[in-house]
Amino acid sequence: MKAPVIILFLLHAILLSAQEIIPLSTNSIILSAQDQQNLKALLKKDQNAQKLFEPILHEAKNYLDDKPLPLEVLNYEGMLDTDPARIKTEISLSDMAKINTLYYAAFGDASPKYGAKIKEFVMSWAKTYVPDGNTINENKFVTLFWGYHLFKDLFSHQEQQLVETWMMDIANHQLERPHTPNNNWQVKRIKIIGLVGGITGNQAMVDTAVLWTKEFINSSLYADGTSNDLKSRDALHYHNSGLRSLLTLCINLSIFDTRFHLYEYVSENGGSIKKSVDYVVPYALGEKQHKEWVNTTVELDRKRAAAGIEKYQTGKLYDPEESLPLFEFACFYDQKLFEVIAHLLETEKSFTQTWESMLNSPLVRKE
Repeated sequence: MKAPVIILFLLHAILLSAQEIIPLSTNSIILSAQDQQNLKALLKKDQNAQKLFEPILHEAKNYLDDKPLPLEVLNYEGMLDTDPARIKTEISLSDMAKINTLYYAAFGDASPKYGAKIKEFVMSWAKTYVPDGNTINENKFVTLFWGYHLFKDLFSHQEQQLVETWMMDIANHQLERPHTPNNNWQVKRIKIIGLVGGITGNQAMVDTAVLWTKEFINSSLYADGTSNDLKSRDALHYHNSGLRSLLTLCINLSIFDTRFHLYEYVSENGGSIKKSVDYVVPYALGEKQHKEWVNTTVELDRKRAAAGIEKYQTGKLYDPEESLPLFEFACFYDQKLFEVIAHLLETEKSFTQTWESMLNSPLVRKE
């Protein structure tokens, strides 16, 4: 490699490292208007709830001066975590994590600043990104879609048309995919289609998402609690990830259609979300252990291990703490799982142990 090329490469690496990658989760918790009122009332009287909210509010305020970093193309799926192109994409996708934090802040604080900043992010990405149908990549926009839905009234009619046309383009690319793996890919595909359908009032998309969710449970979750993700990756890491996506699909999309409440739905093959969540409990409690990735059938997993990425090392023992995000969502349907959360956090059982579990608790989600 010639000296000028080396210098340019090093400068590029320095610039990337100087920017912050904010951990992104597309598994947000969406509160109805009534749930938001319940949360605001709780924050006025409960000190534990206030302590959970304070860092979110502080973080959101820090984002109010940030500018969007939209991309026309995402370089993410199938790439090593160390790839500079993926790192650049992850830096831009930090916008989605910021949107998530901003609307969490808005749930508990009535300031109009959060919605205005979310609108800025949404408009910037809708004007820039060109849909290509990559499910894993475009799943990252779920948080942005919710941001638009929650603050739709801030957008002019013309702006709404622009954003919804862009969203429909993304959803139609997902509908038209000739083949999608029957694992977490399909869950994310359904989530995109159902969410865009709900936001835009496209009932056909919503109906398709309900049907496909039931079909996925039938074909990908088994009566013994295992899943396609677990069998193909030999990792509870992916089993949990797929279930968490499925749970957020069922919980959040029920805002548009209660048929999405499928936690206890048992398929023809005897599989259910509940059984697959319960499968993880003994691993979370430390009663069982699992060596991750040993029999994975996916080449990318082996490449990640070879690249020295710690969490993908073959035979790595499953860390029970990795179960926490799964149970923070499943507790919405099964309050007994708050006991598992307490075990993982080594605390007494309560509904205010973590922000996510609190939002999914009866303190906020009242009948």
